[in-house]
Amino acid sequence: MMDVEHRAGWLALSQVENLGSRRLKRLYTRFRSPEAIWRAPLVEIARLPTFNIQLAQAILDSRRQLTACVCYLRMLRQHGIQVVRLGESAYPERLGWISDPPILLGYCGEPGILQRPAAAVVGTRRPTGRGIDLVHEIAAVLVEQKFVVVSGLAVGIDQMAHRVVLNSGGDTVGIPGQDLVSFMQRPLAAHMMRRGVLVSEHIWPTQISAANLVRRNRLISGLACLVFVVEGQRGAWHAARFAQQQGKPVILCSTSAGIYSQLDGVQFLDLGCVSSGIISVCEEIRQSDRLHEQGKSPDLFQLVSVSKEKGEDFTLQTQPTLLQ
Repeated sequence: MMDVEHRAGWLALSQVENLGSRRLKRLYTRFRSPEAIWRAPLVEIARLPTFNIQLAQAILDSRRQLTACVCYLRMLRQHGIQVVRLGESAYPERLGWISDPPILLGYCGEPGILQRPAAAVVGTRRPTGRGIDLVHEIAAVLVEQKFVVVSGLAVGIDQMAHRVVLNSGGDTVGIPGQDLVSFMQRPLAAHMMRRGVLVSEHIWPTQISAANLVRRNRLISGLACLVFVVEGQRGAWHAARFAQQQGKPVILCSTSAGIYSQLDGVQFLDLGCVSSGIISVCEEIRQSDRLHEQGKSPDLFQLVSVSKEKGEDFTLQTQPTLLQ
């Protein structure tokens, strides 16, 4: 099966009603390819955890959509949108580490940006003056440290982080809660494409919904090495929650504990030491990446825990945490 047909096969499977991303991941883990799935006996598929005969039959029937899916992928390419599959070299390595990565990922822009060290910056839709100062300083230091900035394109802190990075000559990744064809009709999309990448797990036309906005936060944290929450409220809490589940450090900036007290190990950052603290964290993450590249900890993610007394730089400790 050619690459385009292979991706089209997963696209056809993704449209099976009630399959969902977790069951799709089970199919991927068990069979590795759409052809192997479609050749499998009905009973073998039905016996997978949380599957049944009706779902298995719908999975086998999805092969009829293969030709239409090939045509759709070719149409996406005409719009400048590429689709990559989990396990391919262009698929972001860090995203593949999370417990439920999307089997297919659509992107528009330079794919190499998705492989570089990145930090997520998320927060309120209504920032205060202090929050605006914070996001400008955080984003500027991350650009200086050659880190990519990831966010969700929401009004407020998210969009502000993207704009600061772009205006500073840095690289940024935006993850909307809908498909890229629909999002690219917005004015912000053209601004993002100057030096950025747009990413979505929604390959087919998809309406924005509360559920989609929540789930895209696992991609925001999944692509990042750490997450900054600036004046965070309920929406940003989901990014922090996913980051914690993925073993990523979460740093709260001008954010009261509130609902974040439910998360273990979150740290607080004051304006007084933003630059020195971020530089220390970035160097710690680079060291972790160097160990991974050298094969010294191929099955481990180095969890960076950060502590700070007022007026002092961060103190960093690392401990290996098994990937889930």
